[in-house]
Amino acid sequence: MNVWCFRKNIKYLRTQKSLTQKEFADLIGVSENTVYNWEREENSDVRYAPSLKAMLKIREEYDVSLDDLFFTDLWNNDA
Repeated sequence: MNVWCFRKNIKYLRTQKSLTQKEFADLIGVSENTVYNWEREENSDVRYAPSLKAMLKIREEYDVSLDDLFFTDLWNNDA
């Protein structure tokens, strides 16, 4: 799992819809603290990896593949 790419993509997707971390968390079904930990750049702790359920919800809400979520720099590929 490319944590760095995931971290940047989550923040990018969230801010594209002008959502706060709390709003994004509510949409995905996780806590605000979870989203905070996902986006923290200094955090590499595997305990903060997203669950499969959360990843699938993000995929559904943002129409993005799991491969793109973890391995594509979406923030640089804005079409």
